[in-house]
Order: sequence, then C-alpha cells, then structure tokens
Amino acid sequence: MKEEVMGGEPVRLILGSGRSGTTWIQDSLANANDLRPVFEPLKSVSSKVPQFEYAFLDKQHQSPELKSFLSDVFNGQFRSIWSDYRMIPDRVIPSLSKVESWESIKAYRRHLTQLLENYRMLSTALNHKSILVKFIRANLMLSWLQANFDTRIALILRHPGAVIESQLRLGGESWDPVARLSYYRHDSQFEAGLGERYGRYLKKDLSPAQMNTLIWAIENQYPLEQAESETYRVFCYESLVNSPLEEWPKLTKVLDLKNVPQLSDLVKPSQQASSNWESEKKDYSKSAKWMSRISDKDRDEADIMLRMLGVRRYSMDDPNPKPGVF
Repeated sequence: MKEEVMGGEPVRLILGSGRSGTTWIQDSLANANDLRPVFEPLKSVSSKVPQFEYAFLDKQHQSPELKSFLSDVFNGQFRSIWSDYRMIPDRVIPSLSKVESWESIKAYRRHLTQLLENYRMLSTALNHKSILVKFIRANLMLSWLQANFDTRIALILRHPGAVIESQLRLGGESWDPVARLSYYRHDSQFEAGLGERYGRYLKKDLSPAQMNTLIWAIENQYPLEQAESETYRVFCYESLVNSPLEEWPKLTKVLDLKNVPQLSDLVKPSQQASSNWESEKKDYSKSAKWMSRISDKDRDEADIMLRMLGVRRYSMDDPNPKPGVF
C-alpha cells in the first residue's frame, strides 16, 4: 500500500548518479518554489538505515525499516547535519587526533567556513513545509519507491564522460571507486537481480576509469530501461543546460511544481559545484570542459567499457546524448 505525505502532497524526488548536476537542479527548483531541500538522506553518515545505501530493491521487496525511515524523511520529520547543511558531522566537531597538525587545522577551518556558508544559504529554506528530496544512492530502488509512496520522480542522466572525469578529478573518500563498487559486490539482491549482467565485470581487476564507467552503467542502465514501463521521467543534464526554456518547464510539471526557475537563477553554481564552476558553465555546449580535461588513457578505457556494457546513447567523442537510443 502506498503511503502519502502529510498534507496530501506527492513525494517529490530527484535521482541521479553523483556529479550529475542533481544538487544544482534541486536547489534551483527549491528556490523557485519555496521548498525545503533534503540532501541525500541515504548517505550512511546520517541515515538510520545505512544498509540500504546504493541498494538494489525491486517493487516486491518488503522492508518496514526502510519504509518507516523514508516516511519520516518525506514527511519532513527527519533532520540531520548532513541532510540539512550538507556537512559530515565529524567535520563539524572533529576529534583531537584530526587537528593535530597545522595542515589539519587549516582543513578544519575550511570545513567550518563551508558549514557557515551552507547555513547562510540553507537556514531559511529549512523552515519551508513542502520538501524536495535528492538522492544519488537510490537509482536501483526506483521501482520500490514508486510502489511504496505516492511519488513524482525525475531521474537525471548526465554524460558518463562528464561524470567519470569529475569523479576522477575530485577523488578522495567520496569518489573512491573501489569502495563504491563494494556495495554491489556484497549485495545479494543485486547479485540476484543484475548479477548476471555485471558480475563478470565486478570480478575483474579494473582501472579507476573503468571502475567509474562500470558504476555509471550499473546506476543508470537499468533505471533508464525501466523508465518506459514506470511513471518516472528521465531528463538529460545536457538538455537542461542547453535548452532551458524547453526542458525546465517539463521538469517542473513532472514534479507537480508551479514555478519554473528563472534563467538568471539557473546560471548560479550549486552548493556542490567545483571551485572553477564559472569558467565551466560558460558556453557549455561548445566547450564541454570534461572532454579537454580527461586524459587520453582514461577516455579510451571508458569508451571501451561503454561499448562492452552495451551503452549506445553516449560515446566519449561526443558531449551530447544520442536521442531515442539506450
């Protein structure tokens, strides 16, 4: 039985892989419609059900624990430093062992400055009653979400080359491909549902570029193929950037929202954007910065992996998706 949120509003969700522009989209829509943005509540640092981070769930799956947690999220009853202010808790008040050197003290100062900036940006929005939730860890439970809640869902699809390049460049704990692949390697339900398709690649010794390409395929191929038989809609990041007057009204309608973001707001960087965002955003369709930044080796390895995985919508020598192709 589907659950409804308090007030009878639908559950509005934005899903996508990490580094796909989901934060920019969430913040743009939240600002235009006076919504409270709820940021990635399945991340283990704040989730009460960390075992479901990146989980594969079909619509028949029974999980009262997950359903109860997400009911609190969708009803606006869940609060955490991470989901409210986008800061990992132990970076707010670190242990003494983490600030024992001058470099660690400077890093803590940067984190504290970021937290204060996030508080300035987000504190007013946290008082809004209607919410907009963003996930980058729930692509493989889309059907389950629809089966259990009254949802309006937009799945954001971004070129794998842009996603892979960004993840390789940023690196660090958040984008460690070995750690992220371990979720799928140790998920029995993923093994039962998609193991035949991806199992042999999960057993291989892959380069970072190959691993990130495999992760992109795992997170996007199945949801994209299921979209025709489900009610969620797929939006390409590139189309939202290059054709905003056409695409943003469609996105707003799918999520049952009244206001389309103003063009002037859409050129502002998201809270998760890289520090050189301004130069990246200018004339995106012509520059496609990721194509000039990714190494030849990484590009070639990613392109071969895409072909092996059956991805035809994208290639590493074209920054735009091929319309009407999986």
